[in-house]
Amino acid sequence: MEQFAKMGHPKAISELSRGHPPANRTLLLDFIGYNRPHQMKPAPTPSFKQKLWSSVEPAILILLPDIIKFLLVLAALLVGYAGLSALKAFGMSPERLAVLETLHFYAYLAVAFLFLLDMVVKISLEIFRKRL
Repeated sequence: MEQFAKMGHPKAISELSRGHPPANRTLLLDFIGYNRPHQMKPAPTPSFKQKLWSSVEPAILILLPDIIKFLLVLAALLVGYAGLSALKAFGMSPERLAVLETLHFYAYLAVAFLFLLDMVVKISLEIFRKRL
């Protein structure tokens, strides 16, 4: 009790000044207020959005790195498209531009196919793991 009075705890100071320090630790904790009975409130029921998110969250967390990679590659392809537009505006020959546009199209196609295939494989593996 004296250590609480040294720290400046007002209840401890007033109790010591009356000359009635608690006899044991439990009484000290009661005195300070740590052992007071508190009514426990029931946990709130989760909303529809919370239930939906809790069911979808594991799959989203598995796919999140792939989603970020896909967005980065998509941004790079968009920069390539802007570069093709700039070359067209600067007057590059149509034959060379057609070759670059074909390469650009197949790059889009390859990236979309690879990420879609990866996503389908990861989701199906996750589904089969849960069922086993």
